[in-house]
Amino acid sequence: MKTLSILVAAVLVLALFALPAHALQSVYVPNASFEWPANNPAWTYSAITGWDSNSYTVGVCGSGQADNGNRPDKTQVAFIDTFGTVTGGYVQIRSASLAFDTNQEYCLQLWLNARENLSAYSTNFCIYAIYVGQNFLGTYTNSAVGIGNPYYFRSFVFKPLFPAARVVIRNIRLDDSAPGTGTLSCLLVDAVCLYQRSRPNEILVRNPSFEASGEQGPGGGGMGLINVSPAWAPINDVMAGWTYYDGGYNSATFGTGTNSNPYIAPASVPEGQSAFFDNKSEQWYVNSGRQTMLKQTIEGLTPSEVYNLSYNYNARPGMNNIYSPSNFSVKIGGVEVQRQDFLPWSMPFYFTTVTFAADWTSMDLVFGTSNSVDGSSMLLDDVEVWPVPEPVLLLPLLLLCSLKLKS
Repeated sequence: MKTLSILVAAVLVLALFALPAHALQSVYVPNASFEWPANNPAWTYSAITGWDSNSYTVGVCGSGQADNGNRPDKTQVAFIDTFGTVTGGYVQIRSASLAFDTNQEYCLQLWLNARENLSAYSTNFCIYAIYVGQNFLGTYTNSAVGIGNPYYFRSFVFKPLFPAARVVIRNIRLDDSAPGTGTLSCLLVDAVCLYQRSRPNEILVRNPSFEASGEQGPGGGGMGLINVSPAWAPINDVMAGWTYYDGGYNSATFGTGTNSNPYIAPASVPEGQSAFFDNKSEQWYVNSGRQTMLKQTIEGLTPSEVYNLSYNYNARPGMNNIYSPSNFSVKIGGVEVQRQDFLPWSMPFYFTTVTFAADWTSMDLVFGTSNSVDGSSMLLDDVEVWPVPEPVLLLPLLLLCSLKLKS
């Protein structure tokens, strides 16, 4: 009986720390990166696929056409123009209807800017408001970030009031007393990311499941390449929340892919619609020190506190693992928390959770791989960070065990 009591207490203690992780659940936002319609002429008003508006003064702005700021994701951003001096008036874009669980918390992320086309008739200043259905997430101001600077990033945590709702982004009209020189105000928006949170104390990861890039071609198919980056002619397309380094591979490409993507199929995307992939193929760099790397700075950490980091990962599918990369590594704050000299393809994806101690309030998270003989890919999905829970039940269980021993 004593042995059994000890065993039961031990099992309960272990179970406390072995509870399965509740993965985040992405909400599919059609045309989240505003890539459709494609190749829209600069500042031309048009319908935005997957979104509607209360005005004709909206559209998408193509690569190199936005007049300031480094666009957050892929090649286009949405713009919302307002005119006139009607205080309280607005122009809005509104997503398709989305499904929610009203018992859960959600996180909405997006990147914003203002047009810098300052003149006697326009201003580089915006007042905007964000809603998800009847959830009012706030009114904010911003001005143009300027050439070479990143867009503003905003995230909102909310509990939906209704099981179906739309994301609404409003550019509020300015009156004559507002900053700026005129009455035209242009709000720029990109990379809308929406997901059900895993835990109330999770640490924010930007674009954690690689959904902000939206569809990969009409209907969501296609290769989904975001970047083709030879060293001699970089395109410099980007992925929201993340920075990609080609490691010196002339052939390095990266993007997000769906289940039909040949870099992912026949394995299924672990979470949501898309997963990250890259690809490199120079044989003379096999097993070299060259690594392609995906990086994000994780903020909001408490120094000396211990955290869990979880993620899904994989190699490119291929017979006999011919496309499997070498030297798969994961580093947080420069400390390597996982390394595999050879990463074979798996169906389904691998999933792991590692722990790390924060040494500062922000730390760089870096995933990297080297090339194999026939070219290789690194696949990633569903990156999450949260504090290791305190062992609050440990003392009561030990006391229970002690009482059983005395009996």
